[in-house]
Amino acid sequence: MSLDILLKSGTAVLPDLPRLPRGGPVYDLTAIVNHHGTLDGGHYTAFAKDDGRWFKFNDAMVHEVDPERHLVTKDA
Repeated sequence: MSLDILLKSGTAVLPDLPRLPRGGPVYDLTAIVNHHGTLDGGHYTAFAKDDGRWFKFNDAMVHEVDPERHLVTKDA
């Protein structure tokens, strides 16, 4: 059954993703992109890490943020 048919029926069944073995690859998080709005429109913001410091990008504004307070949001 195609994904289009599954989505039209209101049910999406995706295949199981492979599991990484214990001790598998470890990556350093360097950026997060957030979307605020709906599928029809909205606004993007981002957080990025540079030299150990985190910054928030919102259009032309960039400012440093405390990662403990700002990185985990409902929009991520």
